[in-house]
Amino acid sequence: MGSNPAQPVAAPTMDPAIAGPALFPYGPLREADARFCPYCYRDAPDRTCSTQAHWPAVRRRSPLYLSGVECAATRGMAAAHMAIGLMLQPHSGLESAAPSYGFWAADNGCFTQGDQFDPHRWFGWLAGLPDVAVRRRCLFAVAPDVVCDAEATWQRSWPWLELVRALGIPVALVAQNGVEAHVATWDNDACWDVCFIGGDTDWKTSAEARDVAREAQLRGKWVHVGRVNSWKRIDRVAEWDVDSVDGTYLRFGPDANGARLARWLQRLDTNKTLF
Repeated sequence: MGSNPAQPVAAPTMDPAIAGPALFPYGPLREADARFCPYCYRDAPDRTCSTQAHWPAVRRRSPLYLSGVECAATRGMAAAHMAIGLMLQPHSGLESAAPSYGFWAADNGCFTQGDQFDPHRWFGWLAGLPDVAVRRRCLFAVAPDVVCDAEATWQRSWPWLELVRALGIPVALVAQNGVEAHVATWDNDACWDVCFIGGDTDWKTSAEARDVAREAQLRGKWVHVGRVNSWKRIDRVAEWDVDSVDGTYLRFGPDANGARLARWLQRLDTNKTLF
């Protein structure tokens, strides 16, 4: 990828009147012209899609919870049609379980692998995930990042953004400490689909992170928050109206904690219904 800083090539723009809908999500295309979505493979004369065509069917009043652990508790919640899916990552062993859930996402493993992370191996893993032909259930895949460093994350991520999209998967850019003032991230927002709130604990629960989430929402992005493993955290980010969160809360005591997580999700749904 080279050592010289580089910026991604601007997404192609064409007149919606002559641009074929296969150019989605580039454009911008008028909603009425975007009759084919390569993310959800929807093609019908009486259906239209916008830049978030892949997601309306799963959007809920409260955040979706993507578990990094698959167990009897998650299967039970999925069978009850609760807002739960899986967060896959390399070496998690969850690939075979993903098709049993209504939705899932793919993390990159940078946080757990550290210096051992190999982006080429990660991309090969991503390309071989379930539902390669359709990918209806994959909400997004997370581009490679660098913990707590917005600039280093951008330099590591941008060469892969279009490659992930080429697989038919929406691509997530991780918002790390300092992204609120990182010009390249926002100037190139057409290159990514999902704002993944990362960073350290202090930043990801800060007013700055909340403002980043709101800005991404204003730009029509799906907003996800990583490492949400307590009621306090999930309740806090639910107030930001984020779309999804992930966590490994069920790694320990999955039976007891599974019942507790189910109550949290029910409570969120109840709270959102009241207001």
